[in-house]
Amino acid sequence: MKKILGVSALTLVAACLIGPKFIANEYQSKLTDFIDNINSEAGYNAKIESTESSWFGSTSKVLVEIDTTTIAPTLQGKKLSAEFELDTQFGPLLFAPQGVIGLFSTDVKLKGDEQRHYLNWSAETPLYTLSLISNLFGDLQFADYIPAFSNKAQTLSVSEYSGHGKLANDKLIYNGGFKAATASEQTTTTLQNVTLNLDLDADWATIRSEGFYNGNMGLNIEQITTVPQGEFDKLAVTLKTKLDDSTQLGSMQIGYAIKKIDVDGFQANDLNLVTELNNLDNQVFLDYGQLIKESVSLTPNQQFAFLQQHLDTLLAGKPEFNIVEFSGETKDGKFTANLASHLADIKNPSIAEMNDPRFWLYNAIVNANVKMDQTLLHSAVQHYVAKKMYAPLNSPEVKQQSDILIDSLVQQGIIKLENNNYSTQFHAEKGQGKIYDLAFPLM
Repeated sequence: MKKILGVSALTLVAACLIGPKFIANEYQSKLTDFIDNINSEAGYNAKIESTESSWFGSTSKVLVEIDTTTIAPTLQGKKLSAEFELDTQFGPLLFAPQGVIGLFSTDVKLKGDEQRHYLNWSAETPLYTLSLISNLFGDLQFADYIPAFSNKAQTLSVSEYSGHGKLANDKLIYNGGFKAATASEQTTTTLQNVTLNLDLDADWATIRSEGFYNGNMGLNIEQITTVPQGEFDKLAVTLKTKLDDSTQLGSMQIGYAIKKIDVDGFQANDLNLVTELNNLDNQVFLDYGQLIKESVSLTPNQQFAFLQQHLDTLLAGKPEFNIVEFSGETKDGKFTANLASHLADIKNPSIAEMNDPRFWLYNAIVNANVKMDQTLLHSAVQHYVAKKMYAPLNSPEVKQQSDILIDSLVQQGIIKLENNNYSTQFHAEKGQGKIYDLAFPLM
């Protein structure tokens, strides 16, 4: 028994002493691959400036440069640079806040000496830090941090940002946020409690490819206030993407929500807009992603040539554009609307044909529904009529003309009144429109 324990102890000690050397080689290979991936992106250049290695760790400096043309075409010939310091400890025995056993742990720092020319933040504190640890299976846990900062003109201030996440089993999860940010140039705008959430079923290569994958992303802002008076409460922007493995067709859904808005006397609650694009050919987006990597700035001719080359493939899946929900409530009542649209069967259209609005009027198949409270429609029409008549909103003439206009729409069958709600239904196909039983040409 003592012999077995002795062998086990010796094996453990050997692993702790010899293991770091093997892990160091694997780590350096991954770091080189990471640098190569950065350099494969058009407009980016990265290099390892120096590396100091020891048996149990290494320290490297990495310089990353960005061609400003990738940010704005008008900034040609300029470059932004940042030098990152990587302090790494090799496992299997680690003493890191995120774990004791693993392949390696790395602390990344951007001191930000160049950025101090136009930003203020705490002295002796790096502008950005990232701590990550790899377990024995190669899964990563990480946490990043940006200190509170302001610009030299004191027109922008942002509180500290922190985030944490995990990349494991081809899945990325990340949550981060900051408490407040204020900008005060022409007007003063303040954001409160901003959070970012990612839940992506994709590895890093898939995310960089520009293709589709299953994922959810969300940006939430508890409150935005502006001076002069304006307030937005509980804003949320969501992006959901999906990829059908069998058909290789992707879809994306973008949602916007505001719990409350109060701006210049206008008030509304529970505003929601959810749109979606369906049946998008994944290979087209992968090819476009490769084109982006090969060019700092795509010219209109390049974009035109790419679209012409992939047009048939893109249309073969019969892409859809839908407004899943458009709804809200004002002091005058509630409204809700939705729209579903897709293209009919099309044989080899040219770009010139698609640039003609009549192409879309003839080939788009559209169904839309709108419903709103009776009081809301009357209020909206009165605002419209008052503006056209240059008359006070509450004048008898405005109310009379508004009632006449609404009655006319009801008599023509354009809108219907039922249970104190007005509603309408619209259908378009082959250049013909139809509102309930009322048909009319669109072209």
